[in-house]
Amino acid sequence: MIRAAVSTLLLGSLVILSACGGAPTQPGPVLAQKADAAALAANRAAQVGNDEEAADLWQSALDLRRAIDDWTGVGEARLGLAQVLVRLQRPADAARALAEMPADGLYPAGQRARAAYQLAVIAVADVPTARRWLVQAQALCVSPCAIAVPLRNLDARLALAEGDPAAALVRADASADASPVERAHAERIRAEALGALGRNAEALSALQAAIVLDRQLAEPAYLADDFSLLRRLALAAGDEGLSAQAARRLDGICAVAAVPACRSH
Repeated sequence: MIRAAVSTLLLGSLVILSACGGAPTQPGPVLAQKADAAALAANRAAQVGNDEEAADLWQSALDLRRAIDDWTGVGEARLGLAQVLVRLQRPADAARALAEMPADGLYPAGQRARAAYQLAVIAVADVPTARRWLVQAQALCVSPCAIAVPLRNLDARLALAEGDPAAALVRADASADASPVERAHAERIRAEALGALGRNAEALSALQAAIVLDRQLAEPAYLADDFSLLRRLALAAGDEGLSAQAARRLDGICAVAAVPACRSH
């Protein structure tokens, strides 16, 4: 599973206008307040897994931002809506929500880069299409690039899919300043690349580092990916005991969580 290092949504604060002389604060325009409230509620709903509610709220925020010609707000709403649509197993709808953004100069360049990156992640099974979106995201994400590490890790993931594990090993970014999600992602990519290069002991070490991080993140989909790979690496290394242990841990996750790695398990 590609873990799109999910971008932090930049929720606009409510505008508070203060008059001179200690007069009471005045609320901002009604539609702007409603848009802010919808975006904040959408973000909260997504954080607790209420993705259907979050999708409806992001759509409301998007419509309100469009009504007041707030293109930065529209962009954030599109990005947030696409993220929850992916989690709802609606990738085609997510792609439609983002499709116009990368080429549209009315959106800020950083948002356009994030949209192209998300489109690359959505299309990851179609490697040439994902690569085209990634190249566009890289071109749009000028320094300082807020998603530089996710872009490098997606580049590494695509290199693996293109049959170049040596390039994937070089490109994966597990640096200390990366987020835990991206460090775990990079370590898993490194494990796959090392395994493909026949360096099984190093691969198992990298994967154990990913498992430690993913257990802290408590994300079943990530852990299922880890244990599926652990089983394969252990079999390649001739360690039947470790392979059986990985299978049991994967079974435990798949018994209670419908995640992508379990579909082929």
